Parts: sequence; structure tokens; C-alpha cells
Amino acid sequence: MRRVGQAGAFIISLWAFGCAAPKVPSVQSIHSVPDGYVSVKFIQLASFKYIVPDGAVTEPSAKAVMAANRIPDKIAALDGKLVAVEGYMLPLRVEAGRITEFLVLRDQSLCCYGAVPKINEFIFMRTPAGQGIPAAMDRKITFLGRLRVGEVIENDYLVGIYEMDAEPRFVERK
Repeated sequence: MRRVGQAGAFIISLWAFGCAAPKVPSVQSIHSVPDGYVSVKFIQLASFKYIVPDGAVTEPSAKAVMAANRIPDKIAALDGKLVAVEGYMLPLRVEAGRITEFLVLRDQSLCCYGAVPKINEFIFMRTPAGQGIPAAMDRKITFLGRLRVGEVIENDYLVGIYEMDAEPRFVERK
């Protein structure tokens, strides 16, 4: 028989006395992209050169770099669309045991080798409040949601060009 440590005993007592953590809605795992979603691949999203300025976007040299950047019309047309995009999860924020903010990466170079992805090789994702998803690392997953395309500026620095309001479900590979 296994011994239960202090943490295990505490969790068991919470469960036994009805004090367990609040239930988080379950995540629906589906096996195909639903109707109405555009299937988007990173080969498309990363198909163009986009230069990240070295300094704050308010600096003259950064303004020149930003003015020269162009997101292709075909990619810009995805702004506001419901999309399905396949990639690797890199969790950024966990709430109640669920991932609520994460990056979807083109490949695992950042996780495995520390290689910084290009600005068009990741999407910042956020789930609705209270509807995080379980960690799905080290495997390709197709995430669903509404894509936003355009420069994301935080504290005067360019931090991304893709954001997505993620749905609390994803497509599992068969």
C-alpha cells in the first residue's frame, strides 16, 4: 500500500469534506475542424519577412522599420475570422489548473533548443475567463478561435502580430 504524503492527505481531506477546487468546464476534444472555420497553416502565416525594430516603436529608427513592414493582403484578410491553426502549445498563464494564456508555436525549437521564433511564427492565445484548457504540450494540436492580425504593441514595443481568442476546445490528431 502506498503512503500518502502531507500534500496528498490535504487534498484527500478537501475532497472528503467538499472543499475541493471549483469545477472548471471540461474541454471538448474534437477530431475534425468544424464548419465555418478557415484552416490556417504556419507556412502561410510565416511566409513573409517582418522585421522587429530593436527599440521602442516611438523611436525614429523603429518608426522607419515599422513603416517598411507589410503584412500581405492574403494574411491581413484573416483578421477577425474563425480559424483552426495547428501548432505546439507553450503555456504562459495557469489558473485553477488550466492554461488560460499561451503561445501556439510553429515548431518546438523554442521549447527544445531555445531558438526564438520569428514574430510571424507564433500566435498569442487567450481563453475566455474561467475556461482554460488542459496543457497539451509536446504534440501538435489544432486550436480554434478568432484570429486578430496586426501589430501588437505593449509598453512601446512590438511584441507580436497575431493574437487569437481561443475556444476552450481543440482538435486532436487521429
